[in-house]
Amino acid sequence: MHILILNAGAETFRDGNGKIEMKKQISEKTFVRGIAEALREILVKLSKSQKYSEVYKLTAQRIQIVFTKRSPIYEKFGITAQIRRIISP
Repeated sequence: MHILILNAGAETFRDGNGKIEMKKQISEKTFVRGIAEALREILVKLSKSQKYSEVYKLTAQRIQIVFTKRSPIYEKFGITAQIRRIISP
């Protein structure tokens, strides 16, 4: 699932030189969902790679630790489901 901000053809956002430029106003929920989906896709690819399986394991563990420590904040902003989806490919 690629949403609006991840669709390069939509020209909604572009990145370069370490910055992201948004050309259209989108909801915070859509933005967070897009970032979470991009991270999830990266982790899924890492988990399927024999070469990067250790990187995947370490990254997933660290995300789980941060999620556990900061779960009230994620719940407050309604992103708990996205975080859970990221750490369970």
